[in-house]
Amino acid sequence: MKAILFFTVLIISSCGKLELPADSQLNSLNSVEIIKLGSDENLKIKEVCDAVQAKSLTLSSLVNTDYVFSGTVKNCGDSSFTNLPDSTVKLVNQTAGFKFNEGANLFYFSEVETSEVGVLSLICDTLADLKSPIVLDDTNYLYFTATDFSSSDCLNQPDERCVKIERAIKTVTDEKVTKGRVHTREWIKIRLEQPRIGFFTYRKLISEAGCLEGENFGRTATLK
Repeated sequence: MKAILFFTVLIISSCGKLELPADSQLNSLNSVEIIKLGSDENLKIKEVCDAVQAKSLTLSSLVNTDYVFSGTVKNCGDSSFTNLPDSTVKLVNQTAGFKFNEGANLFYFSEVETSEVGVLSLICDTLADLKSPIVLDDTNYLYFTATDFSSSDCLNQPDERCVKIERAIKTVTDEKVTKGRVHTREWIKIRLEQPRIGFFTYRKLISEAGCLEGENFGRTATLK
């Protein structure tokens, strides 16, 4: 069974409402119609999946390797991201799979995406017939794209590819139309070549979990 990636979200109380850039606002209502992706989308997703597969074959030899990430955070009521101290993390092999540990604890973005574990595994598992959204269960949807996002959120490079992911819950509107209400949005940039093939070089997450209505929490990490 593929492992579904969940996120530990910092809970902040007494947050004030602030206007945020459009792509930082959640609660958007997506169609639940399952769409077959086009050739350009397929090619970009395949590049990502091939890179993750290549990394998966070598991870055992990389256990105990240190990696350094710079990062930012945006708490519930904040209007922008602020810098965090650099994090030195270690790649470890645990019962639940390969993880990034920061000291004795899991790194915020702890999942080392592989062919079997992580949100990308859910997408790559459907590579032969890519369609979005993926229906995770009776109430949850996973939307993804490698083409439809702003470069301000994730900038593609010749040797790196971005994937935008949205998690949504089944919602019936006042008009009795079933939609997917987005509660978490994430961008993952994967390196396509050595060195560090298949590792994420940038990750950005925005989630409403733990925040008051109209607010959200954000976190980024950049591999140095």
